[in-house]
Amino acid sequence: MTLVAVAAGGALGAVSRFLIGEWARAVVPATAIFPFATLGINIVGSFVLGVVSGVPMLAATATPTWRAFLAAGVCGGFTTFSAFSGEVAELLHRGAVGRAGGYIVASVVAGVAAFAIGALAARAVLRG
Repeated sequence: MTLVAVAAGGALGAVSRFLIGEWARAVVPATAIFPFATLGINIVGSFVLGVVSGVPMLAATATPTWRAFLAAGVCGGFTTFSAFSGEVAELLHRGAVGRAGGYIVASVVAGVAAFAIGALAARAVLRG
């Protein structure tokens, strides 16, 4: 049952990522300093993973299958390190070393911060 939950979550996450990426490409200029779609998706995914991780630490409200659906499935299908890596390589290939470095720092710092904020938010909600 857990594998089905992860597969369903992965499908939901991947389709969501695709749709948001397509929307962002239509809205954000191609000359933007960063690939903002992937950056935003990875920050949101990190926040959601923080929430998912924060909830079980305080209360046994989520079953292991539900956590696997959200964490490995939805978040795993939604976020993408491979797209991030490819975008960094493309920036480097174009000679935009500063932009590539900024994108790496922004992605890592914002992703870790979003995870922590998500975990703190989950704890605050559970405390009432």
